[in-house]
Amino acid sequence: PYFFSTLVVFAIGRGYDAKARSSALDCSWTIVTMFHPEEKAGCWVKESLSSTVLPELASAVNELNTSMEGTGERSERLKTVVEILQVLSCLGGAAACRGKSSTQTSTNVSEFLVHMACSKVTKMPFVSDEASAASATFSMAGCAEDIGPNAASAFGTMISVSAGGPFWRQRLSHKACKIVLESIDDLKEFRGSMAPIAFGHAGILCHLPCSG
Repeated sequence: PYFFSTLVVFAIGRGYDAKARSSALDCSWTIVTMFHPEEKAGCWVKESLSSTVLPELASAVNELNTSMEGTGERSERLKTVVEILQVLSCLGGAAACRGKSSTQTSTNVSEFLVHMACSKVTKMPFVSDEASAASATFSMAGCAEDIGPNAASAFGTMISVSAGGPFWRQRLSHKACKIVLESIDDLKEFRGSMAPIAFGHAGILCHLPCSG
C-alpha cells in the first residue's frame, strides 16, 4: 500500500510534470485492478482518498471559492480542481472494477461526484457521523457553475471505463439518477432562467446513456 499511496500523492502533486503524473495515475489504476490483495487488506483506494485526494480537493475548491471571476488566478485554480477530479474519478473507477472490499468506495465516490455536479453543498465521503459539521461539509457556494460540469465529466469518466462487468455501471447509474431527480427541486427558484448548477444536472444525464 505504501507504493500505491506514494503514486497517488505524486499524481496530484501540483509541481510535477503532467505526463509523469498521468503515468503515476495509470500505475495506480493497474495496482488496484490487478494486484490489490484480498479482503483482509481493506481498500487502498479509500485510504488514499481519505488521507490525500479529498483533503487536496477541499483545499483547491476553497481557493477557487475565494478567487476573483475572470482572472488568470481563477483559471489556474479551476485547472487544479479539474486535475484532482480526474484522479478521483480514475481511482473510483478502479475501485469499481476491483469490486470486493472496494465496492462501497466506488459507490461513495460516484455519489460524491454527482452531488458535486448537482448542488452547492454536499457531504464529504468517508467522514464519520461523529465528525464535526465543518469537516463533514463540502461547500462550492462560490464556484458551483464552474465545478458542476467538471464534476459531471469526472463521473462520466468513472462509469465509462471498459474494465469490469456491466453490473457495477448499472448500479452506479441508478444511484446517480436518484440523486439528480431528488435535487431537481433546487432548480425551482430559477424559473425562467438557467440555474448555475443545472449544467451539472444536464452533464450527469448526458453521460448515463453512454456508460453502458
